[in-house]
Parts: sequence; C-alpha cells; structure tokens
Amino acid sequence: MAYLFDIANRDLKDTSDKILDYLCRTESIIANIIVPNIIDDAILNKNFKYRDISLLIINRLGPLVKDNELLEKLSKLVTDQTLNKKLLFAAIRSFGKEG
Repeated sequence: MAYLFDIANRDLKDTSDKILDYLCRTESIIANIIVPNIIDDAILNKNFKYRDISLLIINRLGPLVKDNELLEKLSKLVTDQTLNKKLLFAAIRSFGKEG
C-alpha cells in the first residue's frame, strides 16, 4: 500500500489517477479513510444539503465499516434537530447488528 501511495504522489502521467482510482475502490481505504471523513463532514458541515448527502453516502458504505467509534459519532447526532432523522437512522442501521 505504501508503495502505491508513493507512486500516486509522483507526477507520472495517468498512472497516479489509475492508482488513486484503484485505492478508492479498496474496502480498507473506504472503511478507514473515506467513511470517517464523510461522518465528520456530516457532523461539522453547516449546509443541510451536504449533511443529507453525507448521510446517504454513509448509508451505502456502512456495511463496510466495523468501527464502533464511528457508530458512536453518528448516534450522538440523534439529538440534532437540523438533521433528517430518516436518513440518520438509515445510516445507523446500515452498520449492521451494532446499529
């Protein structure tokens, strides 16, 4: 993985894009990098539209995540009156038994 990151950071024509595209499709990258950042975006973003989009993405990617810390972050949003509750609960349920 570190080797792929190193190659992706270089200025090689088209190679960087192909490697980054491959990495973005890897379950471990999605579960450990992308989903936590999307959850943070859902928590910190003030724009309602982007928060809803973040929850929709989490709903689709939730089954890949096994980290209970992320579930705790989402469950703290239950008291937030500005969030769409249906989207929030769907995202929480997508985490499986824990959700």
